[in-house]
Amino acid sequence: MYIDDGIWLVDQLSASNVYIVSTGGGAVIVDTGVRGSTPAILNTLHHAGFTPQQVRALVITHAHVDHIGSLPELQQATGAPICASPGEAAAIEGHQPIPHPPGIHGLLFLAMSSATRPQPVAVQHLLHPGGSIPHLPEWRVVGTPGHTPDHVSFYHPEREFLLAGDAVVQMGGLRRSPWIFTSHMPTAKASVALLAGLRLRSAGWGHGQPIVDDATLSQRLAEVARRDRSQSISARPLKWN
Repeated sequence: MYIDDGIWLVDQLSASNVYIVSTGGGAVIVDTGVRGSTPAILNTLHHAGFTPQQVRALVITHAHVDHIGSLPELQQATGAPICASPGEAAAIEGHQPIPHPPGIHGLLFLAMSSATRPQPVAVQHLLHPGGSIPHLPEWRVVGTPGHTPDHVSFYHPEREFLLAGDAVVQMGGLRRSPWIFTSHMPTAKASVALLAGLRLRSAGWGHGQPIVDDATLSQRLAEVARRDRSQSISARPLKWN
């Protein structure tokens, strides 16, 4: 599905979103969905006017299995290098467990993720906050940890366009990713506040429909951040004199 100038959302995926971004003479794919997503990704790629050989990079926001599940198969189909932040690369390459929340529910999350974890693959390019994306020099890497320890988002300042991964989702309205999937909640809340400080008109999320050409988008994210702060304050234990 075409969503903005040179940006497509892959159709027919329900677990998580995958985006295709034009480089001019080729394309970059952002995240890869769960296992079995490759046919839908290649179909949208075809309708966008690209061949698998024109894919310049596979760029990953974070290493949860609903975002890297088709990574080995998609790399085999395209031959494109994989790009990820250092912490997420360690999980993609099999050196670390899949990022998971703390506590007992985190262990359950890890067990479920391990059952569908793809084969480890090598990451060819590390992404760092403030840097650019290979073949997309206008896009900046934004460090948005919390949902996972080294989660990153991608921002085009001139177009005021954000690809947020799971730092923010559009599920029953804009919100931070639910706590049950989040590695460190205070850091995740700080990342939402960071994104709210960007000039934004359009954004795509890991879950939910993109928002395009909304002049109030930054304010809407700021409201999510304010709501998080108020909930944190109300959750603090009372101090008795």
